[in-house]
Amino acid sequence: MLGIFLVLILSCLSTAALTYALVAIAEGQWDPALMGGIGFVAGVAAIVGLAALAQRGQDLVRYRMIREQRLVAPAVVNSLKRIDSEDDGRGNYRITATVFPPDLPPYRTQFDQRLDPITDAGVWQRGMAFRAQLVNTETGGVIHAGKLDAAAIPESDRKPKAWEAVRRDYIDGDAAPYHGPKVAGVKRKSWRSVEVPEAAKPHPLRRPMLVVGAIAGIAIMVLLCLDSITNTIERVQRGELSTTVYESSVIARAGAQDILDRSGSEKFYAIFLNDNNLSAYVQSERLEKVEDWRTSRDSAFLPGTFEPWTEMTITDYNELSDGTVFGIDDVRWETLPKIVADGRAVCERDYVGDFNSQQVMISVKDGELQFEYRGSLTSSENCNLRYSMDGKPIGR
Repeated sequence: MLGIFLVLILSCLSTAALTYALVAIAEGQWDPALMGGIGFVAGVAAIVGLAALAQRGQDLVRYRMIREQRLVAPAVVNSLKRIDSEDDGRGNYRITATVFPPDLPPYRTQFDQRLDPITDAGVWQRGMAFRAQLVNTETGGVIHAGKLDAAAIPESDRKPKAWEAVRRDYIDGDAAPYHGPKVAGVKRKSWRSVEVPEAAKPHPLRRPMLVVGAIAGIAIMVLLCLDSITNTIERVQRGELSTTVYESSVIARAGAQDILDRSGSEKFYAIFLNDNNLSAYVQSERLEKVEDWRTSRDSAFLPGTFEPWTEMTITDYNELSDGTVFGIDDVRWETLPKIVADGRAVCERDYVGDFNSQQVMISVKDGELQFEYRGSLTSSENCNLRYSMDGKPIGR
């Protein structure tokens, strides 16, 4: 039951990590996306490893059940092939042998044996006879259970069959009785009546737990990232595929709301939109001072959310024209993509050089709430353009 509980937890974490990564990709935040992807792969690997471990345990039980039946038959080595070696000089060999069960046709099988190439080289060779004990009813696999005199095994007048055919016709089927050779030193115990353990079956709750865990993982991350998912859907509906703060009306407004929530204020003096963060001046209790609040998406644990960029500071009015405040609903956020596209085009046309950075400032100047597009160029020039809330250029 512990294994089923682990499957539930791992499937939940894996799908949560995948959902986290997909949301981060939609928000253009690649570090969280990478973290989520790694978490998903690790979770899937853990589930596969857990299943393999459970299967290994079941195989060992089956191996023991078959071995306890002590089904032994004479066998002859056909070939040896070294498959690897170890530090002590010993190595693992793949041995092909023909097995002569007492009541089944002879068949050919393979098994691995650890041998010393010095002491065992003269013993384990083509034609060596040995007692083979059945340990696997699926493959006809055997283990070495003692030596035999090769002369005691008569030449078979029938070509060895594949184990699959032998099992199908004689163990699972009703083929006519077969009498194998009698060999001294080998107890004749019927192989045809071997008790075949049932095939290992997965726990009946494994698949339902995988499904329940997957649904739970998706639900958890959807609840945690609900605002981000909603914003992403809204951006797609608006045709705003950019995840940059200053050219996405949805992300910019979400960041501005985050600052209001943190500061407890309801009004702004100015908002500064950057690539992946923003800052804002809000009202302060101190006379002729403003609070400078800054928030960023880079350090946020959940995709699409904001975290404090720096501590709040008290500052002077600075660039503010007349100290007029405005609310978040006073801003025509949907105009942002339009004024950024126009501002970038004008700056590229009128100035030489590439952009070092771009920013949009929102404030009241000359009694009017305005956007100001600011482009900093590699030519050390600055390109500043002002726009009204409906996106019309001011002063041009």
